[in-house]
Amino acid sequence: MRIQVKVLLPFNVTVKEGQSVRLPCCLPVTCIKPVPVLWVKGEEIVLKQNSCTDEGNNICLTLRQAKKEDRGDYFCYSQGGEERWDLAVVRLKVTKTTCGSCTPTPPPVSVSIPLSLSLFYA
Repeated sequence: MRIQVKVLLPFNVTVKEGQSVRLPCCLPVTCIKPVPVLWVKGEEIVLKQNSCTDEGNNICLTLRQAKKEDRGDYFCYSQGGEERWDLAVVRLKVTKTTCGSCTPTPPPVSVSIPLSLSLFYA
C-alpha cells in the first residue's frame, strides 16, 4: 500500500472591510475543456463552476465588500483527472477600515440665543 502525503501552505490575502478582493487558485488547469472547480469555506460550498483559464492557471474567486465574517481559509478544488482532485488554500484576513479614508464628521455647531428670545420660546 502506498500512502501519499501532501502539505499545503496557504496563500495569504489581506483586504480592508468594504473592499473587493480576488482570491487566487493556482492549480494545474488546462484549457482543453472546462473542468469542475469548487471553492469551499468551512463546510459551505461558496462557488461551484466549470472553468478553465489561460492566465497562469489562476482561477479566482471575487468577494465584493468584504466583511469580518469573510475571514478564514478558502479551499479551491479542481478536477485534475478522472479520480484526482487538485487542491489549493487561500487564507483571507479582513482588517478594519481606518478613518483616514473616512469622511470627517463636521464639528458641532454652537448657536447663541439671546436671553430675550429664549424666554419667549420657553
